[in-house]
Amino acid sequence: MIIYFIILFLVLFIFSFLNKNNKNINLSIFLSASVLILFPSIRSSNVGTDTNNYVGNFENLKYVEASITEVKSSLEIGYIALERMAYYISQEYWVLLFFIALVAVGFSLFAIKKMSSDLRMSVFIYVSLGFYLFLFNGARQSIAASIFGVSYYYLIKRNLKYYLLWIGIAFLFHKTVLIMIPFYFILNNEFSIKKIFYYSILSFIVLTFLSRFLLLFDDSTIDRYSVYEGRNAQGGLLLTLFFVLITFVLLSVRKSIKKENSQYFNVYLNTCVFSSIIYMVVSLSGSDVNFLRMSLYFSLGYILIWPLVISDVKFFNNVTTKFIFICIHLVFFGVYLSKMSNLIPFEFNPNLFP
Repeated sequence: MIIYFIILFLVLFIFSFLNKNNKNINLSIFLSASVLILFPSIRSSNVGTDTNNYVGNFENLKYVEASITEVKSSLEIGYIALERMAYYISQEYWVLLFFIALVAVGFSLFAIKKMSSDLRMSVFIYVSLGFYLFLFNGARQSIAASIFGVSYYYLIKRNLKYYLLWIGIAFLFHKTVLIMIPFYFILNNEFSIKKIFYYSILSFIVLTFLSRFLLLFDDSTIDRYSVYEGRNAQGGLLLTLFFVLITFVLLSVRKSIKKENSQYFNVYLNTCVFSSIIYMVVSLSGSDVNFLRMSLYFSLGYILIWPLVISDVKFFNNVTTKFIFICIHLVFFGVYLSKMSNLIPFEFNPNLFP
């Protein structure tokens, strides 16, 4: 587990050392991205619940001679193209893992740089709350969520055309991103407790009958989600309690946010609320814990909202509170690593380090 903390502290050190007074921003992001991309690239295929599946498909390409347009596969065309590109460079699976991390981390940090008021804080949350770690498992959905993250910029700017464009690009890697189309209108709505209640009821209905929702996709998509039903749901309740509690804290400080930041804050708050609703509904309805993956599309809200809170709310502006804030996230990081997604022990790719 310690290696994950080393990576986190190394990235924070890069930002602290190089990015003083907002200088060397591009260099800080480049070096941080390099660390966050190379780390998952050198892992063994045993690290991460789904890694062996992706590596197995990649290694089976040696038996496939058809062109990319002729391949009969249930995987999305964007991922197939990425997989083929990696294979043409090398048949070693570390190249595939590198390309996956390159796209997922690259778009995530691009979105963070474009929208965050505190890059170091946002990157800390991106890693410590497990959003970065998701690429170790659901590669395709991690890429889709990272690309979709850019669309938040256009959501706030109320540019529907570009919002849909980025969803279309993300769709090339995971079809489930289509659920975010109506959220262009929902997340831009004025925040209210009454609306939260209605959305909670609607979400409960949708997730309770999620098997029907999945019929919108192909049979293989249903099968891929079905294989999770027998897995232990450990950690799901802990995630629910944590994110619901965090959302309540964010709700309580809403009135302290400065007027010039309120538009951004309300959009990010709405994303956090919906993320919490997904967690609660999955827990209360007894749905498969892996449907929590849908909350990944709302994860950028947590990453972007905390810099606003820390800058605008006096309570979060003192050293003691910041220290407690960091400790809570480090504890969460440790619990996440120990409970979720087969991330420990970390093993290096034996082909790279014989």
